[in-house]
Amino acid sequence: MKLGFHGATTMTSDLKTDVAVSAHAGFKALELWAAKVDRFLADHSLADLKALLADHGVAAMTLNSIEFIAFRGDEFGQIKARCRELSQIAQAIGCPTVVVVPSPTPTRETTWATIVKEHVSVLRDLSDIAS
Repeated sequence: MKLGFHGATTMTSDLKTDVAVSAHAGFKALELWAAKVDRFLADHSLADLKALLADHGVAAMTLNSIEFIAFRGDEFGQIKARCRELSQIAQAIGCPTVVVVPSPTPTRETTWATIVKEHVSVLRDLSDIAS
């Protein structure tokens, strides 16, 4: 088991700082916050990201997150595109997991069976992309 640090807990710091602080504190793993990865990759390559982690001896354990994945209607194409993008990043840096967050129930009348059916369908689509 590896103890890890969650990058969302330091919202105001950048990814480089999260990696350096994690290493300095003795963490061997880091949950990368996707928004920080996006900002880092705006000026750096995937190779730079992989090197940053390796240079500090910190493994990317999860890439967090794709939020509110279900009941998205026409927006689901954007969810799938984001899954494809984060999966490619995760593969390039050796990160085994991309976190997805379930959606709130759209209405009070939505049945449990409908909620389960929708999330199962969406998760199947996203797992196909991630594979």
